[in-house]
Amino acid sequence: MNDHPIYLRKHRKMEKISNYIKLVDNSLIELAQKKSGLDKAIEQAIMSSGKRVRPVISLLMCEVFCGDYSPALPIAITFELAHTASLIQDDIIDRSDTRRGKPSIYAQFGIEKAILTSDILIFEIFNQLAEYEKWNLSSKKLYTLLKIIAESSQATTIGEDQQMDMSGNLLISENEYFQMVRRKTGALIAAPAASGAIVGGASEEGINIAYTFGLNLGIAFQLQDDLLDILGNPKNIGKPIFKDLENRDNNLVIIHGLNNASTQNKKFILSLENKGTISPENAEKVKNILLKTGSIDYVMHLATEYYNESRTTLRKLKPGSARHKLLEITHMLSNRAKTEAFLAFRENIRLNKHKTD
Repeated sequence: MNDHPIYLRKHRKMEKISNYIKLVDNSLIELAQKKSGLDKAIEQAIMSSGKRVRPVISLLMCEVFCGDYSPALPIAITFELAHTASLIQDDIIDRSDTRRGKPSIYAQFGIEKAILTSDILIFEIFNQLAEYEKWNLSSKKLYTLLKIIAESSQATTIGEDQQMDMSGNLLISENEYFQMVRRKTGALIAAPAASGAIVGGASEEGINIAYTFGLNLGIAFQLQDDLLDILGNPKNIGKPIFKDLENRDNNLVIIHGLNNASTQNKKFILSLENKGTISPENAEKVKNILLKTGSIDYVMHLATEYYNESRTTLRKLKPGSARHKLLEITHMLSNRAKTEAFLAFRENIRLNKHKTD
């Protein structure tokens, strides 16, 4: 399971949310230009990727409830800072020299400056939250906001720890996998959505709806990411396929396959764990096993269900331009890889049929 970026920039329909992305980018640029002695590392850390889905969801969810995205800007920046800091820490823990095909902060500046850069980004969160003095946010709402930030941060950390503990054990249960994903990935989108609702003046019911929407969206994206690791085009996803198996990371497609494969096929998949780079021939053989076990189709179906559930939940909120843009985001995220994975899936079936005819 890899921490892949959630891209919005390259989609042809992203023009509808481009102003929100620019707003976040400009705010982050201002922060990066504050002289701290670590400004180069900070600038590279927060401006190096094309993902902005979390802050954009915060802004739009706020707009759903109050007709204005402005109150959510500090919280939108808060979650982007927290996410960026967590990625720096991930690379330190993994001793990773690259992040999305580029040199990581850890590799460029060393472990000491990487830790300090992560610290500065986290401490800046308090400055962002202090901005709510200008918005006259009630003490009750501020308390709720702080609570959801703390709880989601803890959930993400616990999820990361669970992933580390389970790493190398591909024979975990689906329940264990989903428990980890809800914390590590789901909370990272659920909390920004709920926080945008809070500062937008939502009721407790509205906040819960926003949180559920984000949780389902986060789980759907992770399932889709698992599929891409098996079926994706390396040129499009920026990495070789089967990295999860190669790194012995948890991937639901592989977990389901191992739980349903024959003893011989299970042994073959497990034999690849410690062999480094998986050859194209072995990768193709694993794909065929996962096709036979129905694992690819199973995870595709689950991802679609979670995406659909996120949309069903969102439709409980007030109709309008902001809600429509949030719905479009769910389609942007799902269409990005689902179409590619589906085509690869069908192509594998066609090739397999041809071989057996």
